Amino acid sequence: MRQSGQEIIGDNIKVDDLTKTWKQISLSPNTYYRRQEEFLKSFDKFDGLYAIMDMGHSVILRINSERDFNKFIQKYYEYL
Repeated sequence: MRQSGQEIIGDNIKVDDLTKTWKQISLSPNTYYRRQEEFLKSFDKFDGLYAIMDMGHSVILRINSERDFNKFIQKYYEYL
């Protein structure tokens, strides 16, 4: 597991264990990958850390900052 910028990257089990207390958004893979470029641009503006885990049936976004989480929800609520 490692940190690349503000993103936590690694094995899903280890990332899940580290980020289990963070705010979570679950998206369908179709929605996430269709909007991936737009989402990644918004992640660059985050103050805190985030993790993206592709579980096959859903893509889970975990964000450790409540302020970043609320900004993300407000900006993309129609896709969630």
